[in-house]
Amino acid sequence: MKENRKFAVHSREAKRPHYDLGLERGGVFKSWAVPRGMPENPGVKRLAVEVEDHPLDYFGFEGTIPEGRYGAGKAEVWDLGTYVVEAWEKDRITVEFIGKKLSGRYALVRFMEKNWLVIKVQAAEKVHLHRRLRRWTLRRTRKVRLIPSSPIPTGASHLELFEQPE
Repeated sequence: MKENRKFAVHSREAKRPHYDLGLERGGVFKSWAVPRGMPENPGVKRLAVEVEDHPLDYFGFEGTIPEGRYGAGKAEVWDLGTYVVEAWEKDRITVEFIGKKLSGRYALVRFMEKNWLVIKVQAAEKVHLHRRLRRWTLRRTRKVRLIPSSPIPTGASHLELFEQPE
């Protein structure tokens, strides 16, 4: 059974504005700084720089971290929720987020030591549904023929005029 774990995304106003993504794992938040924010559309890739783990107390933290301390600056919660791990490997993590703003399947893919790409992955169900809908639309389109020039017979429905028998 897949276990739900906590995730947090904080909007940060530090030396450089960015977002912090934290995934609960092993008693800490595994954390990444995401300069341009989390992607909201499938296929969009964003840089995510792995940073030091954060304590679980950081989950709902909002406030200002004093100058001179690690992560100094203002932190606001952008989204909180749970996630389900689909795969957690050395260079690739795939999860499904269940949050208010962030939901769906995401992948984190390492491409350098501390640099990762975070990608919103199109859900398999949506791809399957899209393909089925497209096939259905194409079948329906092939059945339609031009409007007959003759008048509509009494009692005939409009659909009977446009559909060819299968």
